[in-house]
Amino acid sequence: MDDWKKHRPNLPAPAPKKPSPEKPDAKSTVDKQSIINDLAKKLNISQIGAAVFLVVDCSGSMSDEKKLSRARSGALEFAESATKKGYAVGMITFADAAAVALEPTRNLDEIRRGVSQLVAGGTTNMSGALESALRGLENRQSSRAVILITDGEANDKVAALDAVQELKKRNIDIITIGTDDADHDFLRHLATRSDLVSMVTVANLDKAIAKAAQLLALPSRT
Repeated sequence: MDDWKKHRPNLPAPAPKKPSPEKPDAKSTVDKQSIINDLAKKLNISQIGAAVFLVVDCSGSMSDEKKLSRARSGALEFAESATKKGYAVGMITFADAAAVALEPTRNLDEIRRGVSQLVAGGTTNMSGALESALRGLENRQSSRAVILITDGEANDKVAALDAVQELKKRNIDIITIGTDDADHDFLRHLATRSDLVSMVTVANLDKAIAKAAQLLALPSRT
């Protein structure tokens, strides 16, 4: 036995076991995400930069004389010019109800998809759309504007005027575009200034919407 001990080979010591990789702690992951979300809110990351909402009448009468088709065409040309100017473009539609069809973005592909989904049908809940624009823009930094496009009269003019007053208090520009069958005097009261009101024939609706990009103020620095 002693001879065996004397002549046994010197074997290398076994390598230490590597600790198995720890699985990420689910609670830690959630905590990190919460911190990121809180930081984004504090910095208002989604609220930085100039923004404009196209507020588009999609009531039943907009299906007449290809009004909505012309509004789509004008909206796309407007978006191309407005994004070059530094604005994110969003879209709110209104008929029986108002809906945010597109949050402000400078991605033209997203804008094209949003515009392509416009359909007409229903009444004219203009006040709901203006209130939605207020909620979407009131905490936004830099220049802000609303482009209201309509061919008719609001269901509730008083509520629409109240919503406009709140927008004006926050220095949000309101540009109004109406076809020749819209209420010109009412649109004049809604607009921030008289030079921000346009009354056009249906045939020129797309051109008027596209041209509205020229009326946007140069984005202010934040």
